[in-house]
Amino acid sequence: MSNEQKSKSYQQLVVGGDLFAIEAHYRLSQKVQSDQLLLITEEKWELNNLLRSNLSLCRGRSNLQLLGQVAGDLELVAEDKIVPSLFFKDMKFRPFGGRSKSGPLLRGESFFTSSGVDIPYSRLFSFLSDSDYCAKIAESTVECPLKSICHNEESGEWIIGGLDGKKYHGQRLVWADSLSRFGEVVESSPLLNSDFMQFAQSARGDALLMLHFDLAKLPTDQAETLLIPRSMTYDYGHYIGQFVGDEQTGYHATFGAFVDRDQGSSEEVAKMVRGLKRRLDKIFPEFSSLVTKEFISLMLESFGDSLDDGLIDIEKLKKSSLVLVGQNAPLDDQKELSHWGRGFASLEGV
Repeated sequence: MSNEQKSKSYQQLVVGGDLFAIEAHYRLSQKVQSDQLLLITEEKWELNNLLRSNLSLCRGRSNLQLLGQVAGDLELVAEDKIVPSLFFKDMKFRPFGGRSKSGPLLRGESFFTSSGVDIPYSRLFSFLSDSDYCAKIAESTVECPLKSICHNEESGEWIIGGLDGKKYHGQRLVWADSLSRFGEVVESSPLLNSDFMQFAQSARGDALLMLHFDLAKLPTDQAETLLIPRSMTYDYGHYIGQFVGDEQTGYHATFGAFVDRDQGSSEEVAKMVRGLKRRLDKIFPEFSSLVTKEFISLMLESFGDSLDDGLIDIEKLKKSSLVLVGQNAPLDDQKELSHWGRGFASLEGV
């Protein structure tokens, strides 16, 4: 294959493989001709699996205000729609803030103790309402494990190099993957100063194991986010999740657990899956008999905490034709936003 065949230029390159990467690509597709836009992902993904692999992230007062605006309906986040989270202790689910206290919380878990709402994904991610786009997204996507990213300071062009030898040139780069991954593959650049790397490190949350179950029916009418201890003896953190669904959309249970990256082996994952099932069977005796399908995924980096937006010069990134998108993306002094609130705020720069 010639160098010409191995290389192609685009106006916009989007790199990432989650819902925010797809949303960024979709918004750009409304402005840019299809042959000038490319979505690059390092791993193959399926939209249904991405939709399954999420905890209830619509929580936190500042986040909810922004998400209501994104959905175009503040009534969705009105006080009477907000549901508290519950923790399991002494064979009962109990509210946070009462006399009874939960076990110690791991990094990342405290966010889920705050009350939240369930907003339909289609009200937030606009691409889900465009059936033609969803049917054709694969045509604008390239699966490309990355070898390098280079920014030509003279031309302003970004060059994505794949392990397969192919190169993709873009006048503008929308990075919707983890910042630590960006630091790994970008060749020497003045953008990668100590402040950037400090922010990237703080944005690198623990791994998140996600377990999704399709159910014949719901084993409980509890709609709250539930925190169930992984161990009744040791401080191993919690399984966090909820039961959702109706006759029209089907019935589902989605639970997640934060784990150390070193615990991501297949043996450890299998052990945690068995542990969750035992917990759910003990609390909801019908659970296992209701499961029709189950899906497992592992997010190697989840949600950062204590993000200091002052470390990143957003205007400097813009001048380099670089936009950072996602739940851990830096913003213009928006410290109160996190998770999906931060993710949607970052999309404004697309």
